[in-house]
Amino acid sequence: MINDPDTRKRSADAYWAIRSNPLLHTLDNRFPDVQWYAALPLHDFDIPWPAPDDWHHFRLGIQFEHLWQAAISKMSGYHLLASNLPVRGQQRTLGEFDIIVNCNGRIEHWELAVKFYLGRHDLVQPGNWFGPNPEDRLDRKLNRLLDHQLPLSKSPEAETVLNRMNIKPIAQTACLVKGRLFYPWQEFVEGTAQFPACANAGHLRGWWITLPDFIRLFSSTRVRWVYLEKHLWLSPIAASDSLTLLNYAQALDLLQTSLGTQTTHVAMIDSLGQEISRGFVVNQYWLDRTRL
Repeated sequence: MINDPDTRKRSADAYWAIRSNPLLHTLDNRFPDVQWYAALPLHDFDIPWPAPDDWHHFRLGIQFEHLWQAAISKMSGYHLLASNLPVRGQQRTLGEFDIIVNCNGRIEHWELAVKFYLGRHDLVQPGNWFGPNPEDRLDRKLNRLLDHQLPLSKSPEAETVLNRMNIKPIAQTACLVKGRLFYPWQEFVEGTAQFPACANAGHLRGWWITLPDFIRLFSSTRVRWVYLEKHLWLSPIAASDSLTLLNYAQALDLLQTSLGTQTTHVAMIDSLGQEISRGFVVNQYWLDRTRL
């Protein structure tokens, strides 16, 4: 049994990366459903999972990919053939394969993504779901996946790369997208919010509010908080994570001093140290950039 807290958290993150509900809905089998993930032959998550290469320049998407690569190495009948494999034309890079895997003799191309989007206005429209950086939008990401990343293997340049590596033709492509959709507070609490048709109905959810909303909702409560740095964005917070818990005054001070950041990610914690929910507190600049 592995007892190191950091290792425990990475194990929880790996379980989340593999077993959590997908963010996007099945489209012609290109976005696997819950049953597909559950059927993956990985049963032991109490193993040494990779740590980030550089904590000072931590990139969540890269860590997400590393967890998947490590998971594939433990799956019976699965063999990782290539990862982050670039495909270049004569003068430019056309794209790269996130993962090429041999699944019991069947060659598959998997694109990986972990995404977080906050909804504004008409929540049915994919274009109204914005990332913490508003330049990242759900509709743009979906279009890029469908129109550019998944069809990559059909290009002559990709065929040349695969032939050079003696990799058989790709039989199936799939996009493994995990993450959360964050709803305006009231819609989150009521549980009645609509969402885009491209989202999996069982997607993970959070909330978002403004700083005045935070003050109005929580100034008279005893709720405790954890500031979620990027490496804490995957699995829920557990008491064994031994993180600094903030009372309302401390959380407010944190939010006020981070107003230069467009969004601040926090988790609401119960009396046992377990996560209740998580959300973003957004500033006016983020609101202005997401106004239609």
